Amino acid sequence: MGVFWDITIGEVATIAIALFALIAAAIIGRFQYRINEKLVSLQDSVELYVTSDFLYNINAEGKKIFSLNSPAIIVKNLSTKRIYLNKYCYNGSEYPTHDEVIPSVAQLHDACYHIKLPTDGSIHVSFEIYFSDWSNNKWTTSGYADLINGVWKVISTPCKRLRK
Repeated sequence: MGVFWDITIGEVATIAIALFALIAAAIIGRFQYRINEKLVSLQDSVELYVTSDFLYNINAEGKKIFSLNSPAIIVKNLSTKRIYLNKYCYNGSEYPTHDEVIPSVAQLHDACYHIKLPTDGSIHVSFEIYFSDWSNNKWTTSGYADLINGVWKVISTPCKRLRK
C-alpha cells in the first residue's frame, strides 16, 4: 500500500499535463464541431437570382439579338449545385415545369429559366416559384414585378425551405 503513494513530482506533472491536454482537446473539439455545423448549413442552402430582361436569340456571329416585345422574369441559380424547378404560380395560375434543371451560374453562366411577362398593358404580376435541390429538399421563393416607366422591376423574397 505504501508503494501506491510513492509518486514522484515528475509523475504528478505528467498526469497534470495529460489532464490539461485532454480538457484542451475537448474544448477545441467542441469549437470545431460548431464550425463544421455552420459550414454544412452554408452548403445546405440555395439562392435564386430573380430579375427581368428581354428574351433574345443569338445570331450567326454569336451576338445577342434582344426582342423588345418579349420581356421576361429571369430565374438564375446562385447556389453551388443544380436545382430542379418543379412549378411556378403566376398571377394565381399554376404552371408545371416538370423538374426543369437549372445549373449553377458557376457551372454555366447563361443558364436560366424564363417566365414571360405580359405585353397586354398589365403593370403588375405576382409569382411564386417552387423548386427542389440536389438532395430533394423542397424550396420556394415569391415576389412580384411592376412595370415602371416602361421597365419591369422585379422584387423577390429569399428562398425558404419547405417542411417535409
